[in-house]
Amino acid sequence: MNIWDPSTGSTAFASFPGAPLRSELPIRETAEKRKENKKKKKKKTPRHDTNHRSLSKLDLFSCNINTTPHDARKKEQRTLSPTMVYVRQDRLPALKEYKYSGVDHSLTSKYILKPFYTNVVIKIFPMSMAPNLITLTGFMFVIANILTLLWYNPTLDQDCPSWVYYSWAIGLFLYQTFDAVDGSQARRTHQSGPLGELFDHGVDALNTSLEALIFAASQNMGQGWMTVAILFSSLLTFYVQTWDEYHTKTLTLGIVNGPVEGVLILVGVYALTGYLGGASFWQQSLLRTLGVSEKLGIPEAVYELSFTQWYMAQGALVLVLNTVESARNVIKARHARGDRSRGALLGLLPFFGMWTLIAAYLLLHPTILYSHLVPFVFFAGVVNAYSVGQMITAHLVKLDFPYWNVLGLPLAFGVADALGPKLKEYFGFGWPSALGDDVYQVAFMFLMLGMAIGVYGSFVVDVIVTICDYLDIWCLTIKHPWVEGRDGEGSAQVDGKKSQ
Repeated sequence: MNIWDPSTGSTAFASFPGAPLRSELPIRETAEKRKENKKKKKKKTPRHDTNHRSLSKLDLFSCNINTTPHDARKKEQRTLSPTMVYVRQDRLPALKEYKYSGVDHSLTSKYILKPFYTNVVIKIFPMSMAPNLITLTGFMFVIANILTLLWYNPTLDQDCPSWVYYSWAIGLFLYQTFDAVDGSQARRTHQSGPLGELFDHGVDALNTSLEALIFAASQNMGQGWMTVAILFSSLLTFYVQTWDEYHTKTLTLGIVNGPVEGVLILVGVYALTGYLGGASFWQQSLLRTLGVSEKLGIPEAVYELSFTQWYMAQGALVLVLNTVESARNVIKARHARGDRSRGALLGLLPFFGMWTLIAAYLLLHPTILYSHLVPFVFFAGVVNAYSVGQMITAHLVKLDFPYWNVLGLPLAFGVADALGPKLKEYFGFGWPSALGDDVYQVAFMFLMLGMAIGVYGSFVVDVIVTICDYLDIWCLTIKHPWVEGRDGEGSAQVDGKKSQ
């Protein structure tokens, strides 16, 4: 063994009784043996590509998932499944069975809009532009309209400069055009899939509440029950249409429908408002303005109805007819599959239950109704978008119908908080209000709006990232461009690998 020699300042080999001699010690490995051992270790534990990175590094805006070897990717997907809140791993295979089904009976769409989209508009967009990016770009025109509304008419009862109304008309028409062309772009670039339907419906759901506000401003409705009625009818139309699609598996648009004729009517109203110099024009009596004589015996209440009130009456009639028609479609589809229709009709209860809370909350808090209605409309719109998003997701991955909406809880608390003093006043028992009807109630309303945005935002991110991960696609960019094959067919290829 080696010991320290202080006289020489170095180590020396010394043997002790029972210690092995130097010649009996194992010979050190040669360089060749070391190389052989390294090779054996490499065979036992193969190394992956040095460019391997974790799937947890996601590009949120494009759902960009860094490429990994196939086996490693499968393992990491398994570790991701517990974090999937809204769509579980065992439900994802249904995404590959998805096939879009839609029927549009609109004559305007068939003979005017679709030829315009196919022959003119679609050629503007490059093949490299993702369909979802077209949808999102169109939604930005609506956001621009909302910003001008908040600047020039935040109380919904003031006349705006004429160019504002013209910009609303142009913005809505461009939104409709982009929203219609995204499907053509998806087929053109061979990027059709379930994510497109989810993204399109989500954007449409948000636009529904925003357009209700813009229309109220174009009519000088102000903050009150008339604006709430417009919001109710708009959200119910969209909810019923999505409920219809969930059960029938087909998106059906009638001869006269909201996404086509309804939007074009609004475009005309906005443009005409700008031409007439302001929204005050629509507050006049329609019959008197058209020169109808009062001597015809028309009841005064009917004769004095304004343009806006006549429009609302017409909208209420169309709403009832569309709801009945959707209910008939659902009952017919359920009977064809041998299912009971009563269970399907229960799917309308979540909407009406939520709106019972909304109406009660606004009735109990006039400060919100008449002074802070605009942010409350944003809240109600996000609540409806969340319900619709849950329905579309359930439709895509074949989940049970989603009856529960967690965003109803803070609303129920707001109603219960204000109901206590009323019960005590009229029946002698109740509880004091914790928020009152002043600044704390306004703060609570904004808290509800923030909570709704947070919940809906987490839902959108979770579902989009999950779908992108499973289908190996990106959300706002094209990951696998379409490449023509030699046999006349094509395939989406990236680095020689065909996308699934």
